[in-house]
Parts: sequence; C-alpha cells; structure tokens
Amino acid sequence: MKNYLNAAPNATVAPETNQTREEERLRNKVLAASLCANCKNLEDCVYALRATTPIIECELHECTPVSVPNLALITDRQGPDSESSGAHEDPPLGLCINCENLPHCRLPKHPGGVWHCEEYK
Repeated sequence: MKNYLNAAPNATVAPETNQTREEERLRNKVLAASLCANCKNLEDCVYALRATTPIIECELHECTPVSVPNLALITDRQGPDSESSGAHEDPPLGLCINCENLPHCRLPKHPGGVWHCEEYK
C-alpha cells in the first residue's frame, strides 16, 4: 500500500480545480447538517469522508464538550419567596377556588387550574 502522506518532496501537486472546490463545498454542507458537526471523531472518520447525505445516526458518534455552557436561572413563581415578598398572584383556578384547604395548602398550583386533587374539601 502506497503512503501518499510521505510522497517524494519533488513531486508536483495537481492544481485545485473548480470541481474539487465544489465537491469540498458540498461535503462541508453535508457535514454541517450531520451529527458529524460536533463529533470528536470527525478527523479520522471514514463515514464522514464518503457521506453524500447528512448522517443522522452513527454508532461511532461522540459529542465534543461545549466550550460555553448554556445555563439559565429558573425561578419558581409559587415558591416561598413569592409569598413573603407580597408578589401579586393570579387567582386560583379549578378546584382551588372553593377549597377549604386553600389558605394553608402547600401543593403546587398549575397556572391552568387544578382539576384533580386528593386534598380537596
């Protein structure tokens, strides 16, 4: 098997043609739409080299770590802090409207209303 990486230093390299540039552009487009876009095995992958359509399933896929994590702070509107701060709460919907346990109920209240509750009186 001939090793093309260690070719003779005085060998000439064929000039890049429009066809090879177009093939490279199409391959990059396919890889960008594939799992390959974030795979850490992309450099050594034979499947990515020969792909003509986006790859959506691959047993060899290993995701690279994200450089900047996507973090968001999520707060609970009905947590204990909202009661002490005097935040305006929407009126309860569903069974909670006329439940005797409403003043001391600690169960979560769905914004669309609670329609089944074992504690309803």
